[in-house]
Amino acid sequence: MKLIAGKGQASTSHAVWPFDIEPRKIPPFVVVRGVFTPRECVKIIDETAVRQAPRMLQSFYGGSIGRSLRRVRLDLFDHQWIARKLKKAAIKANSVYGFGISGLAATFDVLEYRRGDYNDRHHDKEPAKIAMSVALNSDYGGGRLLVEGGYDLPRVGVGDCVAMPLRTSHEVERVTSGSRIVLIAWCVGPDFF
Repeated sequence: MKLIAGKGQASTSHAVWPFDIEPRKIPPFVVVRGVFTPRECVKIIDETAVRQAPRMLQSFYGGSIGRSLRRVRLDLFDHQWIARKLKKAAIKANSVYGFGISGLAATFDVLEYRRGDYNDRHHDKEPAKIAMSVALNSDYGGGRLLVEGGYDLPRVGVGDCVAMPLRTSHEVERVTSGSRIVLIAWCVGPDFF
């Protein structure tokens, strides 16, 4: 493919807008199965003590949240075994997206949605490129993750990860019974432009 330079000469160093190529269509989400075993998910819940965490008063992700949502923010370097597994999931997800990523954000969250909790439609904030949500339990009702465009997610099991481009809006429906516990992490990299 040749690019047209400002004086009409062929060049490979720069181009004039608009490009005559179609943007690549990327899926709104990718599911990576079996990132953690069920036993490892229980270990994460126990290690983080998310059930004893103070409730969040506002969403750090945008949108409204339920009144008893709990969050524990963890340092990646203090939980290397979790980071190694998340890195593998990030590489698999990014094999679909092809973004320039340099690694995982230095922190990740474990959230507990109790009965009545939800998270309104929102998209995660920059500078991340891919948001990842790992299901840590399944003994709850409601609390479905909904992705923009009305896409139906396939059944997500304990230890499975849903990855999506950062700007994909999503929400969590109100939990009707039990509590929904997830690990949230982000892949980071240089700016798109």
